[in-house]
This record gives sequence, structure tokens and C-alpha cells, in this order.
Amino acid sequence: MAHPAHPLVLAVIDGWGLNPDRSSNVLADAKTPIYDRLSARNARTALTASGEAVGMKPGEAGNGETGHRVLGLGRPVTRPAQIIHDTFIADGGGNIASHPVLQDMLARLRRLGGSVHLFGIASPAANYSHQYHLAVLAALLSHEGFDVWVHAFADGVDSHRVKAVDYMAELMEDLAGAENARLATVMGRNYVMDGVGIGERLPAAYEAIVHGLGEQIEHGPSHVADYEAKGIPPHLVPPGVHTQYRGIRQDDAILLMNLRADGFQSLMGALTSDDFSLFERQGRADLAGAYSLYELMPPLDGAVQPLFAMETLTGSFSEALAEAGLSQLHLADPAIAVKARLYQTGGRKDLLPGETFQIMEPPPRTKFEKKPELAALDMAGEAVKAIKKKSHDVIVLNFANVSLAARTGDVTLTRKAAEVIDKCLGKIAAQLEKRGGTLLITSTYGNAETMTDPETGDIYPGNTTNRVPFVLVRGREGGAAPLRPGTLADVAPTLLGLLGVDPPAGMTGASLILTDEETSPRAAL
Repeated sequence: MAHPAHPLVLAVIDGWGLNPDRSSNVLADAKTPIYDRLSARNARTALTASGEAVGMKPGEAGNGETGHRVLGLGRPVTRPAQIIHDTFIADGGGNIASHPVLQDMLARLRRLGGSVHLFGIASPAANYSHQYHLAVLAALLSHEGFDVWVHAFADGVDSHRVKAVDYMAELMEDLAGAENARLATVMGRNYVMDGVGIGERLPAAYEAIVHGLGEQIEHGPSHVADYEAKGIPPHLVPPGVHTQYRGIRQDDAILLMNLRADGFQSLMGALTSDDFSLFERQGRADLAGAYSLYELMPPLDGAVQPLFAMETLTGSFSEALAEAGLSQLHLADPAIAVKARLYQTGGRKDLLPGETFQIMEPPPRTKFEKKPELAALDMAGEAVKAIKKKSHDVIVLNFANVSLAARTGDVTLTRKAAEVIDKCLGKIAAQLEKRGGTLLITSTYGNAETMTDPETGDIYPGNTTNRVPFVLVRGREGGAAPLRPGTLADVAPTLLGLLGVDPPAGMTGASLILTDEETSPRAAL
């Protein structure tokens, strides 16, 4: 295959899926003339970004963790969540009970006399957390004689809104069988999880968790149901504090029941970090220890001790580029920068020769809810500079805008975010058409293309199982070379093939570009 003009630009748009049903497809209503033109006039196909094809359970919706990892490694990868869950159910829970890190925590608490605080989502969705793990640990620690305080976060995003009260009730039933386990706080997940509005919500969550201050409640499910009756969805339920809870005390330990590295950086930073600056904290407890089920992203990976460490996986497309002597520039705003880098590189934290990761800060004092641009336009501008200077062989842009907006459930905001990304694509495509180069457009999972629950008609902010787009734009060369349908694992081999770089041995994906033999009349017989 002829080597294309450099550079090759990969635009990754989280949350941009394909859905022919326009009734719930916010992207179809958005004004995206650039994307529409590029998709119509160039080679395009659809990629599976969920389920078994990317290493997830059958029918499981895609997510950023799996999507970015599979895209970067060019092969399906078993989720750490599955490995963790298998440990919990193996030997009747005996494997997790004997875990050395857990045993170390218990030894410290016995010596100091502290309690344990467990944090987790009351949902079986298993994207960021699973209520089964929360219940098992609460029962196990209670059986060991420790006082256990459970901080339960209502879902309604990764699981259906109408089930949130039921899931919270199931968790409470499980806790009822653990003598020393009690409910501490209940609140919507958006009060503690990274994303739009976390800076405004986390202070109230912090006051409830650390100081036991907030609306007094007796029953967790009723707290969620009461706000649901007022039209407040589960993920936005304000913090409720059980009447018996008094806050985190000196020599207590905290354990986050997480299944992936991202999602709870702000919460855990507020509870553990000396350099936390999102808001001014009033008082901090002297903890006996801070723990997580799965290793957190930097910089908290050193401050919070995980039961399951992140495995570093080799054979990513970024490694292949470095080995081939090609330079690469990765652009992202803070909302996705560390996550995208960590997952796309297989967990590698060190830079390779010729590899640059640049975090673009959004404009100061701007609220995403008003202007969903974040740093997207600046990222596109930086990419244009690199194209003009011919400074890098490969440029990767990771756009989080559409997904962040869709996760809020705000249809208008999501539409605006899609239109912002369209402008960015226009800036980049114009330069490549003028100077030569290749543009690849894809997504790591679907979200914004289905924002209405088909069963209830309610707004649905969760991820989907829909396929995602893959568009190949050959700059000045043009043309719509035929592509085959594939999966996210095929993106990296396609990228490397366009650059004339052999894929690493571990990549099981294959190029999406059909060869002349595959498109010949004889091949069609």
C-alpha cells in the first residue's frame, strides 16, 4: 500500500454512536455539516464497541475504560472488573477475605481501634462499581468485629433510573444481615463522581461523609424515592445522612469499591490529598489508611493502596509508532487526559521517545453547562499548528465533550457539544485537505445517539451497545476506498497500516481497509 502523506490525525469522540432511529438520536438533530460531509464523501464503516467483541460480557454496553484500551492495544482485553468479580465469587468469597492488602488494613484497624468506611454505587451495572462487592465486604468486615459504615451512591446512569430505589433496597437488605454494618450516607453518584458539576456538588458530599452534616434520614431507599417523586433523578439526589452517623473519626479507614481507575479522583483526592484544590475543605480526619478495590489513576495511585493493581499491557499502537521512529502528539483536556493516556497505552505511565502528551486547559471561569467547548477548540487549533509545522507524524485528539454532555441527560447541551466537535473536525480537515495527510474519525462507545429510554420514554444518560463510526479521510488524495465492518480492535492495525508500520505481535485486530483482491469481482463470487 502506498505510504500516505503525513501527518495521520486520529480524532476520538467519546459517546458518538450510530443509531438510525432519529427519535432518540440527539446527534441526528445536531447541526454537524462537516461530519456529515466527511462521512458521505469518504470511506466509512461501523465498529462494534461493546460486548464480547471488545472483551466485555455479552450485551454489555461499551465504556471509556474498555473503549480506549481496546482502541490503543488493537485487541480485546478482559476487563479488570471481571477479574475482580471472579475473585469475589471464588471459594465462597474466601479469596477476597484472605487478600493480603485487606488483611493489612484489618491489622492496622485492630491496633488503632478504628472503623471502616465503604464507598460504592448501589447498582449491579458493574461499570464503575457493583453493589454485590459492597455487600460482601460489609458482611466480611462486620463478621471480623469491625464497625462498618456504608456510603451508598444511587445510580440511574449505568442502570435504569426506575430501578435505582429497588437496587438501594436490595443493598439495605444485604446489610441487614451484617450485625456491625450500618448505613452512613446516601446520595446520587453525581455528587461524588468526576464529571460535569462535580466542583459544585462535592462540597456537600464531603460535609456529609467527613462531618456527618446534611439532611437527616432513617432509610436509604426512601430518601431516593422521595426525591424521585419531586422529579430529581437518582444520580442527582442530594446527600442524606443517617441519624446515627457522626462522620469519619480519627484512625478510621476508607475503602472505595471501584472497578476501574477513573471516576472517583475528586472524591478520593478530597479525602486523602494534601494538594487538593477543587474546594476549601473544613477539617480532615487522620485516617488509619486509604484503600481502593482497583488502583486509581495518578496522582492518587501512590496515596490510595489498591487490592488489585493495574496490570501494564504491552503492544499498543503508541509503542509501535515509537519503535518505528515516528513522532506522536496526544491532545486532550483535563476531563479525559489521564484516563485516555492510561488506557490507550495499556497502563504505561512513562513517555516513549517521540511521544508527547499535552493537556489543554479549558478557558477559565467557564461552566460546561453553559458552554460545552472545554478545550476542544484549542485542541483543534494545536493540531492545526502541528499540521502546518509538520512537527509530528501522528496526532491523536481525545474529545470528551459529547459524552460528558450526554451523561448529564441534557439534550440541548449534548447537541451543542456535538456542534462544537463538528467545528473542530472542520478546522482539522481543512488543513489536511490543503496540505495533505490522513484523518481518522471514530468513537470509543455510544451514548448521545440514544438518549431516550425505549421502555419508559424517560431521558437515558447511559452508554449504549450501538456501533460507532469509523471515517477515513485521505486529505488531498480523497476517494472512498472500501472499508469492512469491524470492531474497535481494528482501529490500531488500520492506523499502523496506513503508516507502513507492522502491528505488534499481540494485536489481533486487522486493517479495516479492503485489499484490491477483496474488492475484486472474483472475490465477490
